[in-house]
Amino acid sequence: MKLKSSSLIRDISQTFVVELIVLAGFVVIYRIIAVNFGSEGVGEYSLIKRVIALLQPLLILGFTIGIPRYIALCGSKEEAVPYAQAGFASALIFVILLLLLLNAFGGFFSKIFFGSTSYAHLVFPFSVLMFGLSLHVLVYSYFRGNMHVRSFNSLQTINLAVAPVAILAFSGNVTLARLVMLMGISTAVISVIFMIPFAGRLFMPPGKKVLGRSLRELLIYSLPRVPGEFAMAGLFSLSPVLAVHFASMRDAGYLAVSQSLVTGICGMAAPLGIILLPKVSSLAGQGKQERISEGIGLVNGAVFQFSIFLFFQLIIFTDAIIMHWLGPGFAGATCVFQIALISVFFYMYYISMRSILDAVLVKPVNTFNIFLSLGLLLGLTAVLLIFCRRSIPAIISISIAFAAGLVLLGILTYASVRKLYPDNHRKDMGYISAALIINLPIAFIAFVLKKVVSPKLIYLLFFEMAACVAYFSLLWLFKTEWIRRVFGNMTEKTGAEQV
Repeated sequence: MKLKSSSLIRDISQTFVVELIVLAGFVVIYRIIAVNFGSEGVGEYSLIKRVIALLQPLLILGFTIGIPRYIALCGSKEEAVPYAQAGFASALIFVILLLLLLNAFGGFFSKIFFGSTSYAHLVFPFSVLMFGLSLHVLVYSYFRGNMHVRSFNSLQTINLAVAPVAILAFSGNVTLARLVMLMGISTAVISVIFMIPFAGRLFMPPGKKVLGRSLRELLIYSLPRVPGEFAMAGLFSLSPVLAVHFASMRDAGYLAVSQSLVTGICGMAAPLGIILLPKVSSLAGQGKQERISEGIGLVNGAVFQFSIFLFFQLIIFTDAIIMHWLGPGFAGATCVFQIALISVFFYMYYISMRSILDAVLVKPVNTFNIFLSLGLLLGLTAVLLIFCRRSIPAIISISIAFAAGLVLLGILTYASVRKLYPDNHRKDMGYISAALIINLPIAFIAFVLKKVVSPKLIYLLFFEMAACVAYFSLLWLFKTEWIRRVFGNMTEKTGAEQV
């Protein structure tokens, strides 16, 4: 977006690698849980993660967006300190109070979110993990606002990949509840260690007027986004929670794991949003809207063409992915996974572009879009469960409604972005058309060779690498603009301003 190309590409590349590591950690974590605790254990762990995703936005007060935005807008570290102090103090106080409340009414909480009071033993471990992850996102937000890319990427790698895998691998014969609690403790401790370099600033005595003004600005910007973040979490968390009441814990686990796979895969686009929120906030604060508009078409092209390739390959090899990842005992999850994976193209676009809308607008446009999508999910769930209960299994109905909600979210996000920057509709459609034209024969080859490459993981990985190389080579030969520009910037020695 007309930022220093070498710096932008380096930051996005580093963050992309970290997201791949986190995705690999996610795969390993679920594999170990599946082997050690079976489908019930996978269901319990997945539901815990989904409930955390549902409640965390409410606890953090929307500061995961507000803190990095306002820090990025400040001209110096000294100006940014009150925003960090106000955000950390108010969020952590709120987190602790609400977690104490949840544990005071553990049976009620367990009944609502886990479907039975028999899971009340999970409430305290859940609370420890919730606290650790809340501290993690606050520290991450501080580093993100200051564009300390190595710091927030290191924190992400250790807390979301290395530490959980190490705990699962070396904890021995312990219960799932104990493992969840150990994960929470390690996440909190590691976050505190990463806080040490800037902890002195957090405890600097601020002026009451400055701190009050900073908190007020944070709340004015962040609180209207809390309902949106809460609804976003609801898009993912309400479906498994409903499944617990209308289907089995195993089926709810299938849906929760499929959702985690969607978020993990689409998380590969997260580096765009992670890096662009503070950088676009800075450009918007300088009134450089044309520079933002110039880059949106290129980002659209990259996301459209990458996600279309992923969609075809994931749908074709869903059963093989489940077999190699979770084991043959999870074959019954194939249909649920395929329905959820329909949303990959649309959700990846939302992940990529939500930061543009948050950076440029104080008005919470993403919140409106998310609520419309959540409304579709809930409405369609009710219709299918009421009128199609005899013909369609409940878990399939809930899965269809979930996918429909994410599809609508992607469409609304695109409409919102193009309302702000109404250029290049034809170019967007050209990117999609080119991706479909190239992917259809690649998908046909994948379908024909499926029985040959699916049984062995090494064959499947080799085929996917070959298909990926062939696809992007063809895009290069067709002179696709975003690929030419990215590689041009990577080889550019002068570091001129282009994206």
